[in-house]
Amino acid sequence: MDETVNSSAKKILVKMLYFMGRFSWVLAVLIPILTCLRTTHAVVEKSLGRINVQATIEGVYDSNIFSSSSEEGDFLVRFLPLAKYSKRLGPIIVDGGVGGNFGRYFNNSNEDFSDPVTNFSIRMAEDFGLFSVDKRTAGKIQFGFDTDISQRTETNEQLQDLISYTLYSADFSLRYNHSPKFGVSGDVQYSFRDYQQLSSQGIPYSNIETYTYGASAYYIYSPKLDLFFRYQYQINESPGTESNFISNHLNNFSIGADGQLTPKLDGTISFGYGVLDYGSTEVDSQDSILFHAGLNWAWREKTKIGLMMDKSFSPSPQDQVMLSTTFSAQISQRFTKRVAGTLAANYGFVDFSSFREFGPHNVRSDRVDDRYGVSLNILSNFTSYLNGRFSYAYSTTASGYGDEFSNDRHLASISLIVQY
Repeated sequence: MDETVNSSAKKILVKMLYFMGRFSWVLAVLIPILTCLRTTHAVVEKSLGRINVQATIEGVYDSNIFSSSSEEGDFLVRFLPLAKYSKRLGPIIVDGGVGGNFGRYFNNSNEDFSDPVTNFSIRMAEDFGLFSVDKRTAGKIQFGFDTDISQRTETNEQLQDLISYTLYSADFSLRYNHSPKFGVSGDVQYSFRDYQQLSSQGIPYSNIETYTYGASAYYIYSPKLDLFFRYQYQINESPGTESNFISNHLNNFSIGADGQLTPKLDGTISFGYGVLDYGSTEVDSQDSILFHAGLNWAWREKTKIGLMMDKSFSPSPQDQVMLSTTFSAQISQRFTKRVAGTLAANYGFVDFSSFREFGPHNVRSDRVDDRYGVSLNILSNFTSYLNGRFSYAYSTTASGYGDEFSNDRHLASISLIVQY
């Protein structure tokens, strides 16, 4: 009996040492880089532009890594290094970032990931003549360009799977204020998601390519508040002959307000109507009232309350389209000069539309998943370049298809963040 127990304990110890060894290179790489940057940062900032470096080491316990009815839990260690660069070139400010997201599971080593991350943006300096980022200043132009090319590995609660895909995205926006009271803007967005893994049910995901075109007209109510009318046209399709995804396009009209609504309340709020048409005559169109709100209320000097509401269509690589509705509220409190916390609660539901066989059911057009959740975050500033964070989140999903898609999930993490 004792020999069996000792043998089991030795196996666990060996596995833990092996697990720690898979991340042993982190300190060997991180410490020299941060030591060097601490002594040369001022020189780098002065001669070549501003360089900020951040590295996060995080220990995570996830009771349901797939967010599915299997409810398989595991421990995860993540390392997230990121270098950010910023440089002003005359009227233009250039920003870029390069880094990675490395994760190692204790029991599910086949789900380990090493994801590169890159992003790049160009924007106009606010103090340069005709051009400005002050979007409500009459006679000024504001524009920006953003790109993101990165690998993503994440648990998707809607798809109920641990997914991996490569993201390619670009966004260009332009705004012109014709007069002190009226302005117009336009934007073009492109994204492509290239999925690498099969779904948890063994069926390939459909790659999703999205084109979005938008135009807005603004009434500048005050220097701090815009009223707007917006039209957006979105095309979703899946390249390749083997995909079962049915291409669709969305027409979305909305009105809203953006900026400081009251002396203590600011944010964005909009209401609209969307019509989704499919590239097949066998599939009926869908339409719905759509809305979005992100509001922040400065309740007290150290206390802020945030509210978020959203109802929108989004393509699904697993089925066809998801109509998601989400409501959340959070309260943020600064306890001391170095310690702050956030408590949040959310509720939402997802209405799935599927027009092909997936899993045991041929049609899932009546599947609706309800989701509830709470979360707690505590952030502590130990020094000017070292922060600590504790996070806990609980969520539960109740599906209209019963136990097949119903699950609970607990997620707890402790992080150390080094930044220069």
